[in-house]
Amino acid sequence: MDIFRFSLYLRKRRGRTMTLSKREIFQIHQLKDTGYTERRIAGEMGLSRPTVRKYIIDPSPEVKKHASHSPLLEPYYQVIDRYLEIDDKASAVVICQRLLERGYKGGVTILRDYLRKLRGDRKKQETYIRYESGPGEQCQIDWGYFGTFKYGKDYRKVWCFAMEECYSRLLYLEFTHSCKMDVFIACHVHAFSFFNGTPREIVHDNLRTAVIERDGRLVRFNERYLDFLRPLHITPHPCNPGQPHEKGKIEKGGIHYIRYNFWPLRNFSDIYDLNNQGTKWRNEIANVRIHRTTREKPVDRFKKVTMGPFLKDSIDPREIKFTRIYSTDCRAWFDCNYYSVPPGISGKDVVVKADNRIVTIYYKDRPVARHRRCWEKNMSINTPGHIKKLLEKKKGALASKQQEYFLSLGPVAQQYLDALTKVNLPVKRNIRDLLRLKDICGREALISACKIALKHNALGTEYVENILLQQMYPKAEYAPVVMKQEEYNDLRITEADLAFYDNLIFTNKPEENKDE
Repeated sequence: MDIFRFSLYLRKRRGRTMTLSKREIFQIHQLKDTGYTERRIAGEMGLSRPTVRKYIIDPSPEVKKHASHSPLLEPYYQVIDRYLEIDDKASAVVICQRLLERGYKGGVTILRDYLRKLRGDRKKQETYIRYESGPGEQCQIDWGYFGTFKYGKDYRKVWCFAMEECYSRLLYLEFTHSCKMDVFIACHVHAFSFFNGTPREIVHDNLRTAVIERDGRLVRFNERYLDFLRPLHITPHPCNPGQPHEKGKIEKGGIHYIRYNFWPLRNFSDIYDLNNQGTKWRNEIANVRIHRTTREKPVDRFKKVTMGPFLKDSIDPREIKFTRIYSTDCRAWFDCNYYSVPPGISGKDVVVKADNRIVTIYYKDRPVARHRRCWEKNMSINTPGHIKKLLEKKKGALASKQQEYFLSLGPVAQQYLDALTKVNLPVKRNIRDLLRLKDICGREALISACKIALKHNALGTEYVENILLQQMYPKAEYAPVVMKQEEYNDLRITEADLAFYDNLIFTNKPEENKDE
């Protein structure tokens, strides 16, 4: 009895009103059962008679929960309400980050209590057995859907790929407009480059890019996914259907964390801005926070991890599509858009490779066109040079395939063709005959003959053919005449310049006509 009196004495001395414990309530009822009156019970236990009467009537009275009130939080009630109108599922941590930017001086606990009062208690969650893996042993991956982006009049779905190294909780995330196989593998390559290595196993759910069919424990993997993992010595482990807790680290610490810590109360202009903000959030918040489970920063804990080897340049992470160029307008169809190519490969089979920013078109392993990727749909992305060449071809500047082939012989062919056009000679017939001479004498001989013809302004197939014939026959070399007198054999006479006589004739000719 003295113990109860002493505890009540201390309670009064401290000036605090506290709820009676179960032992004290039991003592009240025990004294009541022995015949004590309420006055005597109150005197023995140091309580008031209304208190004794209350616990005799109801041994378990409801405790009124007082709403949390803090002068630090009160000025921001309207701001919090506005945030909840934008996203009613925004977490206390995210709202606290936004309030700190507005000068909030309080902590997250009073904010969490206030949000709990507004939202009510959450339902009780199911419990699971926690599994911890060793350093570099396991990574978990998952996709998350984050709505759509509008480009012009069209919409593109937004997906988030997340990979987490399970020991350190180091997180990688990347937003895309597709989750097909090429993008799936590209995200793996980017994640391994971020981790600077590969894990020994990957845990994922039964997504179609990894698992084609499953019946109980029998799993049929996507063969292309296995071809990607085999040289990296990675073993895939799909979760059981309907059991997301088997990859709970990426479920809760990846997609859920991104959805409720990064995504709320932000604005994004396009996929590039989204990834830039995501990278900044990853480096400044997600991977440098004190993790609730490990009690360490993921970047510091990752220093203990040794990943498997990974060569960054061994795999091309771009999307790949094999297609054929439209012969009518010289364009390639890729991802709901048209991309222009040079007119020379019209109707040819090409390979299109693209990442989030650049689309490159290859013909016979040689890049022939490069464009900035367009996220709108049914658009035509053209390079001015391609359009100019196509217009020239349509207008007839390159009249025939024979003319294109002749011009491909080099700059001398272009000069010769320009000279033919200036003297008003039939271009088509001369080119046809010149190509026949090329088949007989060879390319080098024809180009040499055209150079000589241009030098002497001798235009026409007949002149070129004559030059080629002269080059075919060797010049006769005669031995010098031997004189009887030896001193005459050593005489050397300078060769006369015949052009002197030509000038003399043409200079005197007008005077002769004048005299006549």
